[in-house]
Amino acid sequence: LDRSRAVRAAKAAQKRLQSEGQAPPNPETAGSPSSPPPPPATRVPPPDDVAAALSRYRDAMAKSNRALRELAATWQGSAAEQEELARLVTRAWQAARAIVDDPALLAVLHQQHPDDASLVEGLAGKSLEKVVAQALRRMPQPTPEPEPPSFGMGMR
Repeated sequence: LDRSRAVRAAKAAQKRLQSEGQAPPNPETAGSPSSPPPPPATRVPPPDDVAAALSRYRDAMAKSNRALRELAATWQGSAAEQEELARLVTRAWQAARAIVDDPALLAVLHQQHPDDASLVEGLAGKSLEKVVAQALRRMPQPTPEPEPPSFGMGMR
């Protein structure tokens, strides 16, 4: 998993450098002792496009979560409600996948919101089917309406 993340991060960095017109770093000299290591734990403000993308994805997740809470408050378990639940969960899952799949977005999320980063990674690490099934299990069970009192043997 760490190796695939490193490969994705390297590919994303190379694409970014190529789009900015800079030459990608030479892998033979990138790890040489003559190149200074980056300063530890420095907070670099994210580029505007990365910050804007992260903001859009976090907003989408927040809207889905608010709508899920509202749906849970009136949950009866109908087919229409289950479809709406699946739609909301899918939107949140897609936003989490988009963040995790972009190393720059994930790095900014880790810097700015470390608690959210672990939640996003956990959500994105599951299959969509598992996430939807888990959301369905977490919905409150509808309470059956009480039967009216009877006034005698067999009479209602």
